Parts: sequence; C-alpha cells; structure tokens
Amino acid sequence: LCSNVTAYHNDKDVQADANYFYFLSSLVLIIPSLFSTLALGAGEM
Repeated sequence: LCSNVTAYHNDKDVQADANYFYFLSSLVLIIPSLFSTLALGAGEM
C-alpha cells in the first residue's frame, strides 16, 4: 500500500512538471508571434 501511495505522489509530481513545461513551451512559441504581429501591424500603419 505504501509503495502505491508513493508511486501516486510521484505521478502527481511528474504531471505537475509536465504541465509547467508545457506552459513554458507554449509561452516560448506564443510570445515571438505576438511581437511579430505587433511589428507587422505597426509597419502597416
């Protein structure tokens, strides 16, 4: 039972790390596109 509980908590930690990594990677992908959109919009004006 203890080993199952430990495995469960480890899975929770892994899940949290995966969510954090996914969040960071999505930010890294989104932020440059936001800047390029602003730059293109300003250039067209």
